Amino acid sequence: MQQLSNFSSALHLGNEVIAIDPSSFYGFQQLAVTYSQLNRTQDALQAGERALALAPNHAMMQIFQSSLEADANQSEAARNRLETVLKQTLSPREEFRARKELARVLDRLGVFDQVFHNLHKAAAFSGDLPDCRSGLDQRHFSGCKSRFCDARSS
Repeated sequence: MQQLSNFSSALHLGNEVIAIDPSSFYGFQQLAVTYSQLNRTQDALQAGERALALAPNHAMMQIFQSSLEADANQSEAARNRLETVLKQTLSPREEFRARKELARVLDRLGVFDQVFHNLHKAAAFSGDLPDCRSGLDQRHFSGCKSRFCDARSS
């Protein structure tokens, strides 16, 4: 339902899932995403906390929760969460997202000397992401003059 932008139906289905199985990590995860799409940040944060209570080491959920915290002006909490996540062994996709989100949070906090450091680290992982290796992205990168694009433009 989310892919169809039918968030009211997605919300209804998510609530049904957790009514049937209150231990469903994915039910709470999807509720957090749906609430976020509906700009119900506090509800999204609560659903995210419930998901993390069920799967505390789920890196992408931790990263998403930090994004919700940043959106709720809880930038220090978001920064702490992301710095903790980055101490784990992460997949390239997780590292990319965590670094990119940390750069956004640090910018908001005014810690500008660390923003570009994290953006550059994120860029180093972007070549390992499937969406950066697709034919569509190859066409996009072909006109790019950045040193981050040249390796993917050939």
